[in-house]
Amino acid sequence: MNFRKLPLLLGLILIVSCGHKKETLENKSNPDQFQSIVINRNPPELKFADLIEKVEVVKLEETEESLLGVIFNLTIHNDLIVIPNTKSNSLYFFNRKGEFIRQLNRNGDGPEEYSSLWSYWLKGDTVKIYDNDRSRVVSYDFEGNYLSELKLPKNAMHVYENEGGYWTDYSHRFTGDSTNYELVRYNHNMQEPIEFLPFNQPFGFPIVTTTNSMISYKDALIYKQILKDSTYLIEGAGIRPFIHFDFGADFLWRDEKVLNNPSIAMNEIRDANKVWMVWPKIGEQLIYLTYNTSFEDSFQMVIDRATGKQFSLDTRKNAEEKLGLMFDQWLGNNTMLIPINSLDLSELLEDLDESQYSFREGSSLDVIESSENPALMWVKFKKSLK
Repeated sequence: MNFRKLPLLLGLILIVSCGHKKETLENKSNPDQFQSIVINRNPPELKFADLIEKVEVVKLEETEESLLGVIFNLTIHNDLIVIPNTKSNSLYFFNRKGEFIRQLNRNGDGPEEYSSLWSYWLKGDTVKIYDNDRSRVVSYDFEGNYLSELKLPKNAMHVYENEGGYWTDYSHRFTGDSTNYELVRYNHNMQEPIEFLPFNQPFGFPIVTTTNSMISYKDALIYKQILKDSTYLIEGAGIRPFIHFDFGADFLWRDEKVLNNPSIAMNEIRDANKVWMVWPKIGEQLIYLTYNTSFEDSFQMVIDRATGKQFSLDTRKNAEEKLGLMFDQWLGNNTMLIPINSLDLSELLEDLDESQYSFREGSSLDVIESSENPALMWVKFKKSLK
């Protein structure tokens, strides 16, 4: 994120607050009950390797077409690993052995092209791309052949689809009247809108990110704005409160004076040592949580949802450097998909017993270390934190 551009963006993005209900937020049939977790900002420290039960490592084949750099927001779909690159507006397809298959790039201004790869998802044998610049969802097959497109009624920050239809994040829009809602669900033809989470006050501090505010969780979606301390669970055609991260008085945006004055907010972020940005990765058992207290200071921790135990996560490889890890997403069975810098893998494995790690067919430490591409790890965490 380029924070030098923040003053130019003030007032562009609106962070919302909830008012009266337009749709019900309760779904008692869901086993994941609402939790409010009081966050300990000084928890005991736990080394990353001590969390690991087992890890399986996969190379990502390096070719002239598949140089990846930093990778995040991956998708595992049937036998495919799909990796986006928002700089080149490309999707890279690998098989489960990490062998490169193809690159999908239909970037352009033509009628069957997209001009921004703001977010994407896979449905059956179709790739769906949200083209934020032109406010539409464009569909392709896995070979990159154009299939169709749907125009949004108005520009959204993020879009995702589930069985209930298209969910659109309008938290950046503010008209000053009763039409302000964070989320609007449309049917699969992008019609029949139903509104959720009303808000009646603009939020002047600017955050623009291609990280989708909606992410898969079991058979549902989690909705989370990064400057908020609460998450919602989208289940079918409805939503409900899910997990609240309670930082108490340490959460910056509780202060209305800061909330309503962007110039004060900039100073407070820099000087107040309060939490202003919250990034959770919520699994069925564990939560990987990062939060920021300035433009530079970021903290990472793990939380056991069942016991409430919290630990500061130590990912250092020496006194001055951290392992090059990207905690990307939970896959179920207490397993997380984590890319790792190819040259850091050996240092992590040195902290594990040989019985704790394996390589998929075609992958090895030598192959990975000779590549500029990161490797992927399927990390299964221990059942309980001690």
